[in-house]
Amino acid sequence: MNAARVAGFLAIALLSWPEVEGQPGAERPEFDAASIRPSDRGAAMGMLLKPGSLMYTNQTLVEYIYTAYGIQPYQLDHAPTVSLDDLSARYDIAAKAAEAVPAPQVRLMLQSLLADRFKLAGHRESKELSAYILTVDKGGLRMKASQDEGPTTVALKESAMEYKRASMEYLTRMLSSFPSLGRPVVDRTGLDGIYDFALTRFAPEGPNGNVHQQLDDGLNASLKAMGLKLESQKTSIEVLVIDSLAKPSPN
Repeated sequence: MNAARVAGFLAIALLSWPEVEGQPGAERPEFDAASIRPSDRGAAMGMLLKPGSLMYTNQTLVEYIYTAYGIQPYQLDHAPTVSLDDLSARYDIAAKAAEAVPAPQVRLMLQSLLADRFKLAGHRESKELSAYILTVDKGGLRMKASQDEGPTTVALKESAMEYKRASMEYLTRMLSSFPSLGRPVVDRTGLDGIYDFALTRFAPEGPNGNVHQQLDDGLNASLKAMGLKLESQKTSIEVLVIDSLAKPSPN
């Protein structure tokens, strides 16, 4: 799938969609204070979302859209009039609610911020796609829940990528980008926590032979060790299409 045209929101998702501009809809909550600034070139990237606040640094606008609507890269599309340069522009956003609220409320507040400051508007479409469904294996979950707070981190250790404080949303987004899988990965684990885990980049016997097969074997072994599995099937997906957006208004 063309990386420039990324697709929309799953019908099973729990968060609300944006209303098409001009349509009536329920009023979304808003942050009490928010700052949006263009990122410094070469600055460190960070992502921290916790009850009542959000602090992201050096992230693309499309990453904020993923966060706001709980969607994956393959779940977003855009109208021809929407500039890819605008979607890929990087910003630092720090926002805080008047009081501590759960993460789903923070996401709704981010939706309001995108609509207000970036004038983001969109609509829904349905598509049927071949996908991998991520579920908990019959043997039960075996990866560990994270014990500390902080942003999601990724580190390369020998032939594995180690992830700290990662959600299943993060995992499926990352798996969906694997060239060896070649299709979206949909989260149906029912897990809403954050976890520490590692993904092997190659099969245990080493990087010999077919590279795609090694990636698949290594990934399957890693998921099995985590107590997860992938199953291929057709699934109906609702697509969020960005119809319009603009440069952010001043702070």
